[in-house]
Amino acid sequence: MNKSTKSFIQSCASVLAILILVGVFGYVISQVGSQTNNVSETQFRKLAKKFEEHALNAHWKWRAQKPTSIIMFIHYDKNGNEIDRAPVTMNDLGWPAGKNTAEGCQKIWSALLAIPLSVDGYKVRADFVSEGDDEDDQIWCQYSLSSGPYFNYYPRKGMVTN
Repeated sequence: MNKSTKSFIQSCASVLAILILVGVFGYVISQVGSQTNNVSETQFRKLAKKFEEHALNAHWKWRAQKPTSIIMFIHYDKNGNEIDRAPVTMNDLGWPAGKNTAEGCQKIWSALLAIPLSVDGYKVRADFVSEGDDEDDQIWCQYSLSSGPYFNYYPRKGMVTN
């Protein structure tokens, strides 16, 4: 084997080693990003469940106090200490409601969860959705992360769906 062939093989081996290294780094980076998204998605799902539980708790508080259009919803930490309280506007059927706007949906989120519209540093979108003329059953708030997961809250029925 002559010197130029040896040099060529060494160059190819170096290029191949660099390509393998770049591939491994790319894979590791994609996995870290994927795990971050999974953590955010898991946290978002937990918040959706908490949102649903708090809507139901607000409904039962309304039933105990009715007739009233606003209840005071008190938030507690894991030790039972009060950490926040928020007025919650209730509809005539006793479910948390707000103005039929994105801002109204944001206020429902804030009142029921007492946290900003974010999960692990990712912004949560609060959109008001209306379809058709039958306002009672075809309006809802949609809460979503930009990465895809979302849940809908139907204020007329107090129902949360994914």
